[in-house]
Amino acid sequence: MGQVRSVKLEDIARELGVSIVSVSNALKGKKGVSENLRLRVRKKAEEMGYHPGTEPSASQGGAVYIGVVIAERYVKIYPSFYMDVYRQIAQEASAGGCLTVLHIVEQAEEKNGQRLKLFMDIQVQGVLGELNADCVRQIRKKSGVPLVCVDFYGMDPAFDYIAVDNFHGMQRLTQKVIDCGHEKIGFVGTPLATESIMDRYMGYCKAMEVNGLSLRED
Repeated sequence: MGQVRSVKLEDIARELGVSIVSVSNALKGKKGVSENLRLRVRKKAEEMGYHPGTEPSASQGGAVYIGVVIAERYVKIYPSFYMDVYRQIAQEASAGGCLTVLHIVEQAEEKNGQRLKLFMDIQVQGVLGELNADCVRQIRKKSGVPLVCVDFYGMDPAFDYIAVDNFHGMQRLTQKVIDCGHEKIGFVGTPLATESIMDRYMGYCKAMEVNGLSLRED
């Protein structure tokens, strides 16, 4: 007699036409799914003979979902630096057996401090590019998991930050232009727009000052 195949979460998800994460949240009583869907999932699981505890954990090869958030203002211009960063994160996550889901925060949501319409069934675990403090707090409150901020930083010890050295990078870039014989060098941008832009501006200022060149106030 052949071995009876155990029912998995993906089998239930396929039958109902929903995500595996929705099925998992429904069966575990977690937030992120409607009460109607929760009842449908439990009923289908019972019909199919699903037995809890038979699914592999993340360490045993189960899927781990990583939600990534980017502000709309960073992806409106193509090519987008942050979309390229996201692509690389997705590749690394995939190599580690994880799946990534992207959410773009609309400008109105960020500007007006609206309640973010984040993923229904994915835990947010990363933010690309600087968002306003209110948005970051909302993401942290909703996710309930460690939050990693990429290419910006703050003073909150509750977060982990991954940032490039914008200050010295811009200083070296400006120095390269000076070494090529240029002296009338301007910085185009709004320094206070983000922490990273301010760091770049200060790097530009240092290179100009070290070389005895005047900053372009215009």
